[in-house]
Amino acid sequence: MIKKILGIAPKQPVTSWNHPVLGQAHWNDDYNGWVGVTGGISYVLPFDKSGEPNKKLLGYVETMVGNPSMFADLMVQAKNEAVRNFSDFLKPEIEALQPGFVHFSFESKQASMIVDMLGGAPERPWKILYKNLDSQSLKFK
Repeated sequence: MIKKILGIAPKQPVTSWNHPVLGQAHWNDDYNGWVGVTGGISYVLPFDKSGEPNKKLLGYVETMVGNPSMFADLMVQAKNEAVRNFSDFLKPEIEALQPGFVHFSFESKQASMIVDMLGGAPERPWKILYKNLDSQSLKFK
């Protein structure tokens, strides 16, 4: 409310934008962000007060999903690490996981990515968290 009074309210989000690597993305009220697909990878970028996707975050998104083969390698590495860290009982489930929606954020000068993994048991929604280029873990919540 004070920001509106002082005239520094956030701008309205642009309805769509086009990026040379990531392609076109459209505003989605359900996600409160821009949703796009590049190389078969679906992603969402969060609202930024400028009304457009955060430029620093776009560079990170381009690095992480702009190269589908690198993204696939990252998913394999995270799954291999999880197979080593979880019981043998979960190994077939982990190996069958496939990336779903990819969520990006930029907070405290650090970019992050959360990948929803599909194919797990209904009671185990798996996710991979990345901070910058480092995989933090493949976990279920």
